[in-house]
Amino acid sequence: MKIADLHQDILISGRDIKGVFDELFAHNYRLVVAVVFPISNGRIWEFDEVLEGVRKYKENLGENCKLLENFQDLDENVLNVIIGLEGCYFSDIKLYERLYWEGVRLFSLTWNIPSAVSGSYEDGKGLTEFGFEFISWAREKGALIDLAHSSYRAIIQTIDLVEGAIYSHGGVLKEPKNMRNLDYELAGEIVKRGGIIGLGYGKLFFERDANIFDVAEKVEELVGMFGNVVSGSDFFGLGRDNLIRCLEEPKEIKNLVRILPEKIREDYLWKNFSNFLLRSGRTSSIKDGP
Repeated sequence: MKIADLHQDILISGRDIKGVFDELFAHNYRLVVAVVFPISNGRIWEFDEVLEGVRKYKENLGENCKLLENFQDLDENVLNVIIGLEGCYFSDIKLYERLYWEGVRLFSLTWNIPSAVSGSYEDGKGLTEFGFEFISWAREKGALIDLAHSSYRAIIQTIDLVEGAIYSHGGVLKEPKNMRNLDYELAGEIVKRGGIIGLGYGKLFFERDANIFDVAEKVEELVGMFGNVVSGSDFFGLGRDNLIRCLEEPKEIKNLVRILPEKIREDYLWKNFSNFLLRSGRTSSIKDGP
């Protein structure tokens, strides 16, 4: 069974990046978004620090990996790595142009701290004036726009402008206690407008102190309701104590595979995300620099 995952914070885990990529490949992962998280102890990174993070991912791709810049080049025989930036904290399009040229293909509007582009789920504010300029640039490039951590207002503004946005890692609940989880209506709107939703495996993404059977039940519910739902584990970003027991690291995805209904297993774990990329229309990548 091939596995795809919408959100892996490998860089902040302190683990050997190449070793993690090799481990992911060994456990049948064939498509992963590896993000650069540009904040340390509340301090937002300088551009050069973000660039170094991007290059660390690129330098540690093993023989069984490839950097996926052109989504039409998806190769099911290797681990395809999409590099993402988790939070757009720069106010200069030229800096995003440089990151794009370096291979970044997914841009999260923000993290919990509001960014130059967007308010977060904590402050409830929408896109900034610069944010609208950024969205226009990202659309032109065919880059993936990630809505996770954004406010509902920012999400609605973005999907009004962008077809095929991503909500990479989070939960979908009937009555969420805060905007870190989507409600059913907003989740439906994201998918209706060509988007895709990644289900995270953190306890905060469920209505109670969930176990792995609750995760399987939630997957079945969401795939049945919305269709375009995939794994967005966030194994390395949440901390082991905040993850669902028996789903605390990448190799344990096999535990979920065993109990997922067969009728949705392949769609959830592989087809929905891979088909989403192939439909995205991205057919070329920048080779000559910004």
